[in-house]
Amino acid sequence: MPRTHRAPRPAAPEPRPAPRRAAVGITIAATALALAGVAALLLWAAQQPQAAAVDTHRPLGGVICARWPAFASKLGFQQGTALISTRDTATVGLLLTDPTAPDLQDYQEPGGSWAQAGNLGPYALDDTGAIFVAPVPRTSLSLNPPDKQTILYRVDPATGVMAPWATVPAALPPSLENPYGLMGLAVDCATHSLYASSLAGSTQAQEVGRVVRIDLTTGQITAQLDGVDAIGLGVFVTPRGPRLYLGRARSGAVQSVLLDQAGNFAGPLRDDLALDDAVDDAYMRVRRITWRADGSAVLTAMPFTYSLDNGDTSLQLLATYDPAADRWRIVDVHRE
Repeated sequence: MPRTHRAPRPAAPEPRPAPRRAAVGITIAATALALAGVAALLLWAAQQPQAAAVDTHRPLGGVICARWPAFASKLGFQQGTALISTRDTATVGLLLTDPTAPDLQDYQEPGGSWAQAGNLGPYALDDTGAIFVAPVPRTSLSLNPPDKQTILYRVDPATGVMAPWATVPAALPPSLENPYGLMGLAVDCATHSLYASSLAGSTQAQEVGRVVRIDLTTGQITAQLDGVDAIGLGVFVTPRGPRLYLGRARSGAVQSVLLDQAGNFAGPLRDDLALDDAVDDAYMRVRRITWRADGSAVLTAMPFTYSLDNGDTSLQLLATYDPAADRWRIVDVHRE
């Protein structure tokens, strides 16, 4: 029987490769999507708050960098015994006096510049001997019109002449409910900073005060905290960096804010002390913060009610600092 020969099956055709043009298109699209994602991520990161650079290498303690004015020394008023006074009841404006030298006559700048701003309140000295001072009314507004109480004055360390230096704008116009403007001053020589607090524009119901940082070199405001009524100010260097401490005007609280390497504000306000823990008077406020060489603080507290009739009661509270816990504690209260 003849052998039957079966023809072999043809091989299955190989799959046709996808067109090269389509593959290139897919690759480009994927790359574009990836780049768009990276761009969106970079934009998001740029919009996030950046941590400010903080100087953690400064010596710990309260910032005390005032230099005695050269003009005062030439007049015979020596640092350590002489006083710069803004509270003399018989004098309008600034006064140099020395209670230890009865033969040395009290001094006011003969050109009248020290009286031009009416009654004065807080003052601070920088490391050149310049005196910075602000107007604060006592018993009336006759010498201190409200619209002039946000002007900061500077006394030249060489000549002793006082002149307007900077203005802290008010958030709202002055009202009969609040006769005050600038209330607190503090200097940090390391960053060439002057800090000033203003109550201008605030009322019993509305807190619109400001705390500002002014560059000592230019006289320009570089940073500000809005909606904060504060009185006493002081800069203290903690292990985590320098902080501006402030006594609140509406309560007995002492709060602080972190400062960056330029002296600008670098974080939220933090609660540090409360006078309510040591004082019975609900109207007591920290009007002045004084640093001591041992790292402690003396808080001068007085009644404050946004009126000109605040009384003359005064307390001094001693507070100590724990650097490990970054916390303050009131350890003593003394009535003046």
